Amino acid sequence: MAVATTDDLEEAVVDLLQGSTLSAFDYVGTGIGTTGAAVTDSALENTTGAPSQVQGTMTQPSANVHRVTATVSYTSTLAITEVGLFNNDSTQIMGLRSTFSALNVVSGDSIIFTINTTVTASVT
Repeated sequence: MAVATTDDLEEAVVDLLQGSTLSAFDYVGTGIGTTGAAVTDSALENTTGAPSQVQGTMTQPSANVHRVTATVSYTSTLAITEVGLFNNDSTQIMGLRSTFSALNVVSGDSIIFTINTTVTASVT
């Protein structure tokens, strides 16, 4: 599984530190893209046939962890291979993208995604 927090999330954190306001990162989208996740990703690779993004439930299981849990329901047969975490601003920032082995779904199936974003202090 490849996971990348994005350059766009990094820029959003800087904007927040400078007093900007953003919508919460609590929307989950899925797709069928297979290229590994990269920090330069700004959108899911391929959302053909995938449902619209769904709003998840946010929790904070520890001081430095942002968790979003969302149930995505499908109406077609797909091999889901990527998931992204978004905010709902007009600019629609994707903060995280992950790729993984195919999860095959058919109409009527759902997948529950739990996405943890951990913020770690560092010294540079």
